[in-house]
Amino acid sequence: MDLQEELLAAMERVFRQMRQHVRPLAEPRPVRGPELRVLFMLRHRGPAYPSALAETMGVSRAVVSTIIRRLTDLGLVAIRVGLEDRRRHLISLTPTAEELLDRIHDRRRAMLRTLLGRLSPEEQELLLNLFRKMATPS
Repeated sequence: MDLQEELLAAMERVFRQMRQHVRPLAEPRPVRGPELRVLFMLRHRGPAYPSALAETMGVSRAVVSTIIRRLTDLGLVAIRVGLEDRRRHLISLTPTAEELLDRIHDRRRAMLRTLLGRLSPEEQELLLNLFRKMATPS
């Protein structure tokens, strides 16, 4: 296995650990991956129409409709009739969803702090510089 493949595999293991660490937060309400993705999209972009969610996710409107129906049943999203076109429905987060996403965010950060705590200050500095380099547009 070449160095890049080893690095990708190690990163995938870290991401998998994070997902497993966060998963119990969604247990009382078993929220699945695509549903969480919609919740995070709504959090970062604000209320959205199903068509915009489908386009961003690269899935059909039918898939998004199923996700929205499930999230509505769980009390995590609210549906409002569009102001300009009453046939369109605007999807937004409920306070319950905001609380869930806050808990997930806090849990992820705690997990990352634990992982970073395994590194020396010098290694943390090196990792920071590497992430900055990767994040800089070329």
